[in-house]
Amino acid sequence: MSSTYQRQGAPILQSPPIDINKPYDAAWVKGKVILITGGASGFGAAFVRHWATHGATIIVGDINVAKGDAVCRDINTHISGSNKVHFVHCDVTDWQSQVNLFKEAVKLSPHGGLDVVVANAGIAGRDILQEAANLDAAAPPPPAFKIMDVNVTGVLYTTHLAYFWLPKNPGSSPSSITSNPSASPRDRHLLLLGSVASLCPVAIQPQYCAAKHAVLGLFRSLRSTSALQG
Repeated sequence: MSSTYQRQGAPILQSPPIDINKPYDAAWVKGKVILITGGASGFGAAFVRHWATHGATIIVGDINVAKGDAVCRDINTHISGSNKVHFVHCDVTDWQSQVNLFKEAVKLSPHGGLDVVVANAGIAGRDILQEAANLDAAAPPPPAFKIMDVNVTGVLYTTHLAYFWLPKNPGSSPSSITSNPSASPRDRHLLLLGSVASLCPVAIQPQYCAAKHAVLGLFRSLRSTSALQG
């Protein structure tokens, strides 16, 4: 059962813990339209292949045009067989680029809306935050924050846009604790991708660790209030 309490006149809903021992029914994605950022490689590409196998229409946003085109062509040829996977170039650190991704995804959607948004895009790599600067200089140059830009700002952009477009999904109903996503092809679903770094410290990767902690914090906050936005 969900719990609810009143604060400043607005109900706060908390979903119960997920029972990971229950079987996962992948068929619930059949007929759904999914937008995913960072879907051209890694976990993202694997998600796209899996969902396409089970009948979803997927719009892949990624900065890597060559990989994105190749992945979508391969899936359409060998898995979906009906051109259900589409690639749209997107730089998640650029607001307008993400806006364009969402607009194009709605155009590509068979029913003119989005059922699922997946904020998956993320990067790691060399982190110079702790590297010693030239101590003879008057001041160090600013550090590069590309990891934070992609993994935090990009996720926040995707989340904000999801909260705009998901409630506009034609035929969908406001989400609730008791809603069953497999009962209808239409949905309002936001998925945030974290990492083991969301929970544990990662040596020599302070920015990545901080970014994934931020994603977990974002999820925990949204989990309590998303029902208010439907």
